Amino acid sequence: MSHPTPPPLPDSPSSAQAPGKPRPKALVIGATVTTIAAIIGTGAIVTHLPGDDGAQATTARSSAPAEAPATPEAQESTPRRTVHAEPTVDDFLITLHTTKRQCSGNAGCTAIVEPDFAYIGAEDTDPVASYDVTYEIRGDKSGPITATAELYPESMSFSPTMVETASSDTKVTVRMTDIVRGAY
Repeated sequence: MSHPTPPPLPDSPSSAQAPGKPRPKALVIGATVTTIAAIIGTGAIVTHLPGDDGAQATTARSSAPAEAPATPEAQESTPRRTVHAEPTVDDFLITLHTTKRQCSGNAGCTAIVEPDFAYIGAEDTDPVASYDVTYEIRGDKSGPITATAELYPESMSFSPTMVETASSDTKVTVRMTDIVRGAY
């Protein structure tokens, strides 16, 4: 008696492949998971910030708990705070806005002016610092007027200034003369 021949196997791939053949989807998924794990595991972002002496400092931030350096030399090389650029008078544009003006012919004008500051400097200034700004108003018939404004992160504080000009043609100008970090 003869046994019937079993039917041939279909050509479709089976879920279990020969051990020597790699599976492309599994390799891509494995490589992606490995890359993501490496990025999360590393968790460090290195930025370069200018130091007080013009040199560059490196700050590392990690989501993993930091280990204490083994030596005092290692502690000195690790910066403890972020360094921000200090603005200078050249980092601002200052203009005057006249809020009130009264002229009387050839006798000149009396005007109330207020400063307006526009910051045009570097973006890496301290976002929570305040600054005391000294500025000089020219055009008053008694000479230059020195005034101060306080600049805060989202506002400014100043007193309006009264200017008396010799004629209605006199141009009133302003310039910053100094800026120092405030106590805010």
